Amino acid sequence: MWSPSSPGRPRNCVKTTSYGSVTPVFRLKHYYSPIMNGDTFVVLYNRILDFTAVFSTIINVITLTVVLRSTPRSIRNFSKLIVNIIAWNFAANFVCAFGHPYPMFPAMCFRLDGILSHFKSEIFGHIVIMLLLVTMANVAVGICLSFHFRYMTISKSSYLSQNPIWGYVYCISAHFSISMAYFVMYYLWAIPVKDYPLQDELPDEESLVCFHPSGARKYVIVVLFATCVILIGVSIVVFLMLSLRRLEENRKFMSQQTLMTQKRLLVNLIVLTAIPFLLGGVPLLIVVLTICLCDWQYTNAICAVSILILLNHGPIMCIATLSIFEHYRLAVKNFVLKTIGKSAKKISQAKLFSKVSYISRIDVTKMHS
Repeated sequence: MWSPSSPGRPRNCVKTTSYGSVTPVFRLKHYYSPIMNGDTFVVLYNRILDFTAVFSTIINVITLTVVLRSTPRSIRNFSKLIVNIIAWNFAANFVCAFGHPYPMFPAMCFRLDGILSHFKSEIFGHIVIMLLLVTMANVAVGICLSFHFRYMTISKSSYLSQNPIWGYVYCISAHFSISMAYFVMYYLWAIPVKDYPLQDELPDEESLVCFHPSGARKYVIVVLFATCVILIGVSIVVFLMLSLRRLEENRKFMSQQTLMTQKRLLVNLIVLTAIPFLLGGVPLLIVVLTICLCDWQYTNAICAVSILILLNHGPIMCIATLSIFEHYRLAVKNFVLKTIGKSAKKISQAKLFSKVSYISRIDVTKMHS
């Protein structure tokens, strides 16, 4: 008899009655993805995430160091918002370095690959996925806050400079609120593997993390996840339009240099926001869609590829940050030139030392002869 883990067959294609007879049961478009049956895709998926973990650590550390050390005083407050976004991205990549969530559709489960998979602990799996969701949500909140404060800087700069503590309170409150909301939603959606209602769907795998496969707990919470992302996107657009409008209103009261600086910062922020929106928000919505349609063909492959894109947008944003801002470009350029200069100096010194040693050996040979 066919089992749920057999490749290339429709899900629930047979049903055994109490009399032992077999009745075929077919569901439209409910197929396993043949792409996911081989181990090649899984190995490639995990190696890409391993590379992402190493590369993101290096580029995030470099970016944070450059931003913290090379930001001019005039945009110091703006740089704090950039650091906030990069730090949350770094946290997401750091969490993923220990566990790689891999979809196991049509079962509403993920398998945890990576270092933590050796512990075969369901609790570790839930911690990894929960922290990934929370950190990615906070990346979106960080981007939203950057537009909030850009608008406040343009319209109420004197108030912010006189009462900076309220800005920190506002940021901490926003991050804390969204984190608590996601913790609660995750807790309501998660389910122990032993209590999973469709045990015949479960693959014969270890390190599984499962969620409610149907009903209100699945769809309401998934819709709430997507709604949070959409609301954050709408908020960004609203504050962007308000900032542009306020700049036009303040044209008469600002110096030309201040106006150009504010516009340039706003344009740079828009460019930086486009990266997490296209490479973070869109893949996240696709992941949500595959969760809702987990019985459909190729949802495993689509979900896995979307996760890869989602977890790689952080390093791309770091590179963009170092490229867009002139002060950061110069800092990286000077660092590279200094590194190359030191390497060239060491090489020249080594060559000179080898030549001197060679001449000394020749002189000693002549003396003995």
